[in-house]
Amino acid sequence: MASSSLIAHGCRRRVVVSAVALQLLVLATQAGAQASAPAAEDAATLDTVRVLGRVRPLADFPGAVSVVSGDALHRGQRESSLAEPLARVPGIAVLDRHNFAQDLQVQSRGFGARSSFGVRGLRLVVDGIPGSAADGQGQAATFPLDMLDRIEVLRGPL
Repeated sequence: MASSSLIAHGCRRRVVVSAVALQLLVLATQAGAQASAPAAEDAATLDTVRVLGRVRPLADFPGAVSVVSGDALHRGQRESSLAEPLARVPGIAVLDRHNFAQDLQVQSRGFGARSSFGVRGLRLVVDGIPGSAADGQGQAATFPLDMLDRIEVLRGPL
């Protein structure tokens, strides 16, 4: 009976020592995190960055340009996909199967017609950022229509 009491006392002692060691480790980690935080006066000031660009008028574009303005986008009924505003653009055919797994099938004068789903062979760009993958496949159904200011359809060399 005395030996079982010694074993229980030894286990209890290990648990207490482990708990104290864990507590010290947590406190040391918190103290190190507080010491490494930079003070506001030590923060570095960054140089001013200037971004230069140029506006390219649509009249200077060497191809055909169609623009769906913001008024036409947001007037009347709310569109559910890019198919409705693109249906008003000459030379654009949109097949909307109302199935997000198959996406919209967008064609411009035959380009993009070989794609069984999605957009292939057409370049999708949002605010200068490509919306198409490297293989040319893109998804037009996921474009946020409420964030669009206008839609430009450019046909020709980019």
